[in-house]
Amino acid sequence: MASSKPARMFPVLLDITKLNEIVQILKQYRFPEAKWFEFGLNLGLLYDTLEAIDANHRGNASRCLMECLSKWLSKADENVYPPTWQTLASALRKIKENAVAEKIMVSQLLQHYSSRISGATLSEESVHLLHTEGLISEETLREVKNCGYTLTDDAMREIYTAVAYDHNKLKSFASILLRSSGTVNIAIDLMRDC
Repeated sequence: MASSKPARMFPVLLDITKLNEIVQILKQYRFPEAKWFEFGLNLGLLYDTLEAIDANHRGNASRCLMECLSKWLSKADENVYPPTWQTLASALRKIKENAVAEKIMVSQLLQHYSSRISGATLSEESVHLLHTEGLISEETLREVKNCGYTLTDDAMREIYTAVAYDHNKLKSFASILLRSSGTVNIAIDLMRDC
């Protein structure tokens, strides 16, 4: 039986509809908004474009960051780098915001697999391990059990949060998925993409 390999998750082109999501993610991971200008340069925006943003919103770093991202997502400059999560993370690394970049990449990787994961049924052992490893709370453990050992939206949110703040938990999560027959292929794909 031939097996087809799933498509790699990157690069997914982003557009202006992702502006609010990106802004919220950067806030969540505590990106220092004052670095918006240097960040914009590393996204490939022209100096003149960034100067115009600064002139229009001087002193409002939050608004400047939003305008900078808007210009990047709408490809306002001809040399702008492709708007992908990978490009965003690369620009963050160039300005020494490595922790923010890694949190974004890990959360996007997990989000890429969320539809496959949330539709799968886990073993009782796997669900207990999710709690033991600190990926879900005791309350969510009970909720998942009541849903027939299928990960709920609440469980996935808790897992996203846990993984974003401790990247080693992504490997733990993949190892836990290996223990349930219905999620072995997902776990293998997830470990490969890690």
